[in-house]
Amino acid sequence: MRVEFMAFADDCIIEAKLVLEADRLSDLLAQSPDFEIQDVVVIALDDGRTLTTSAVKTSRHDFAAIAAAGPRGNSARRLPTRLHAVRTRVGPYDILGYLHTPPSAYRFSGAVRRSVVPLTSARLRYRVGSKDIEQMFDALLLNGDRIGWLQQATNADLAMADIRQTPASFRRPAKDMTAT
Repeated sequence: MRVEFMAFADDCIIEAKLVLEADRLSDLLAQSPDFEIQDVVVIALDDGRTLTTSAVKTSRHDFAAIAAAGPRGNSARRLPTRLHAVRTRVGPYDILGYLHTPPSAYRFSGAVRRSVVPLTSARLRYRVGSKDIEQMFDALLLNGDRIGWLQQATNADLAMADIRQTPASFRRPAKDMTAT
């Protein structure tokens, strides 16, 4: 399956097509750091100039973040998670979104050890030349090796990004162990 591909490097943004040979993009990036992209458009961050080429062999390590595209994968493999609003900086990109962690885990423990760290309802801020850009993504895959810091986002951060906290009705209640 061919999917849209958008990635963010330290000096450019890449828009392309990718042949997805896994259940989902995050699986492909975690299993094989090297892959080929086609119909490539490169946009320089310093001045916005563009370059096009038919195909490029690249690596997950070249990017700070990649916009998730394609199928969400096998629903039977999904685990229950809790959402944590976080903010981070990866390369020249300020990022705000929701980190999903297992209910019993310390909120950031799994993220710091993963090669690909997914965020949902993510906002990405950066500059192209002298222009400030802000983009929203349903899911953004961060290069775990490049995350400089990761911290809990505040209510002010969420309001500025127009990201809403998950309503309480969507949170899974704790199991009742009182046996009444």
